[in-house]
Amino acid sequence: MKYIVSALIFMTAVGQIAAAEQKISKGDYDLHYNTFPSTFLDSKVANTHQIKRSNTRGIISITLMDNRQEPATATEGKLHIKITNLLGQSQQLDIKTIKENDGGVYYLATFKMNHEENLNFEVTAKPTGTKTMLAHQFSRVFYTD
Repeated sequence: MKYIVSALIFMTAVGQIAAAEQKISKGDYDLHYNTFPSTFLDSKVANTHQIKRSNTRGIISITLMDNRQEPATATEGKLHIKITNLLGQSQQLDIKTIKENDGGVYYLATFKMNHEENLNFEVTAKPTGTKTMLAHQFSRVFYTD
């Protein structure tokens, strides 16, 4: 079932991004990120991972990759995500760690969103066992059904 979440997150990311990869790099590490409405998740997958599907909830997905090996491998770390809307109202997110049997590690968090709302994301991540700190800010506008 976890493989389905990974595949869904990957397919969603590819479908939304097409030409641009959403990642930042620092030293030996990459931080891959994506946001999408929670309604994109299959209900069985959402139930398995206790994710509420709603047209007013979004999901941010983050993966940390260690590039010191070939191929790069997913790595664990400490993450912090803050979301702020244009009125300055902020949300601190509870981050759920999903570990797969094949070594994949994904971080998921849900957030509140409204139709045509512009949200500013601040993401910081520190891979376990390193001094490397990855930080990134980006904005997204969400459209609900």
